[in-house]
Amino acid sequence: MDVNIQKFLNIESKAQLSAFLGISTEKLNYLLFKLPHEEKYNSFEISKKTGGKRIIDAPIKPLKLLQRQIATILFEVYKPKTGVYGYVKNGGVKRNAEVHLRSKVLFRADIKNFFPSIHIGRVIGLFSSKPFSFPRNIAVLLAQICCKEDVLPQGSPASPIISNFICRGLDRDLLEYARSVRCKYSRYADDIFISTYKKFMPGSICKLEHDDGVGFCNINDGLEDIFETHGFSLNKNKLSVAYKHNRQIAAGIKINEKLNVDREYVLNLRAMLHSWRKDGYDVAAAKYNELKPNPSYARAFKNAVRSKLEYLGYVKGYGDPVYLKYAMWLSRLDDGYTFNKRSYEMENNKKLVVYTEGVTDQLHIQAAKNYFREKGEFMHLDFRFDDKSEVNGAPDLEKYLIQDRKEPNQEFKVYLFDDDLKKVTSKLDIAPGESSRWFGNKIWAALTPKPQHRKDDELFCIEMYYFDADLERKDSSNRRIYLNSEFDAKGFHNTESVVKTKPGSGLIVDNDAYSMVSKEKVSLSKIAFAENILYKKQGFEDVNFEGFRPLFELLQNIYNQAYLH
Repeated sequence: MDVNIQKFLNIESKAQLSAFLGISTEKLNYLLFKLPHEEKYNSFEISKKTGGKRIIDAPIKPLKLLQRQIATILFEVYKPKTGVYGYVKNGGVKRNAEVHLRSKVLFRADIKNFFPSIHIGRVIGLFSSKPFSFPRNIAVLLAQICCKEDVLPQGSPASPIISNFICRGLDRDLLEYARSVRCKYSRYADDIFISTYKKFMPGSICKLEHDDGVGFCNINDGLEDIFETHGFSLNKNKLSVAYKHNRQIAAGIKINEKLNVDREYVLNLRAMLHSWRKDGYDVAAAKYNELKPNPSYARAFKNAVRSKLEYLGYVKGYGDPVYLKYAMWLSRLDDGYTFNKRSYEMENNKKLVVYTEGVTDQLHIQAAKNYFREKGEFMHLDFRFDDKSEVNGAPDLEKYLIQDRKEPNQEFKVYLFDDDLKKVTSKLDIAPGESSRWFGNKIWAALTPKPQHRKDDELFCIEMYYFDADLERKDSSNRRIYLNSEFDAKGFHNTESVVKTKPGSGLIVDNDAYSMVSKEKVSLSKIAFAENILYKKQGFEDVNFEGFRPLFELLQNIYNQAYLH
């Protein structure tokens, strides 16, 4: 354990607490007990994006410094629950939005009076219990430092992390509740999100007031009880549901097909840049600042433009054409903003370009990537797929590899071959016991490494990363994919009344198996199977991706060689 954390946890007296915080006991007593309450904080209002006002209680500098020291320690001690993305390491609105990306239905709720609902008694209880277990007098002192008039103030640097500690039980119960109905849960501060890949949101979450697929909803009593049990209530007028054909927003980010910002956000940034270019900085800044608390602060406009641009890149990606367009625009207007498009693209897009034998490989790998990212694994492995729709199998992929070896490459490329066609894979001349080969010119060829549940001498394709139980999953129409090994030489299934009509050399029977009883097709196509898994369709919500781990370890190793050596 960190020495500073251990020192904090060992505090047993006011003198020790004062020494740890770097303040005399006399000054601590003055701040807590002699300074009038109204002089400890500067209170002011700010406008909410959704309308109305929010009161901010900003602590005076000496008190703020103490709160910040406490917050720094608490951040180190706090272990985020699954689904918590506000005020945590590796969190943020983007990570929160990724949880619900491409969901069919998104439910949103807002905790009412979030910080003020956490009163000083709850904070004292926090510091009195594990992992802190402070003596009562120290727990009370810490709570008094962090609270304003017996509640957590909005504006204190310690309030966010304290609220995360207080919400541990709430997060645990909401996560379990959501999972019990095959939904995903996340919390970003006081914003609650629950999503599903099903066609409709389960009634145990909420029920729409209208049938138009968007709007206000009534929360299920069982779900609401969880909030009340943990001392919170919801803003009933902010409960909403959005279906995929409507605009789905999670903490300000659109999640329908890809992470994006509102169109109005981009238009607003464009208007600010246009005004700067057309009217000059002073006029543009004056227009922007006239409604701000400090109209004379001319630099506020420049800071706002830079901030908006940075957020655009954060959400859409720093290689996004829209971001690059406005970054170049700003670099021509703002002498203090330097931007080299080529170097910036290279620095902020350290990705491998992965080529596969077909689109289904990409869908499976993307699904596995989502799985590992949700667990916080392979977070620094970044890659994208090249869109070569004309590639159909290993022979086509080999042709592209040969062609690329002859031309200069600006990006590191990985040609990923299924180990199921020895005629092609033997040409790659990959050393025995190895899974990849460096050809120079920023190119690797790689064979899909086998997971432990597959035999070394067994031919292999991407679907074989799944365990048999997942390979045999059936969709809502009772169809599944079949392996060619399940059929005899005449096309009859070994154990089921199923027949295939075409000979196949691959490992998978692609959409060509029929019931001998009903004459109806009972097989899934490879693409349908992949989409069922990626989009977590009914029956495919809890697929096990652990078999993909050797593949991701291989890609991580290649990535490290490309960018970290």
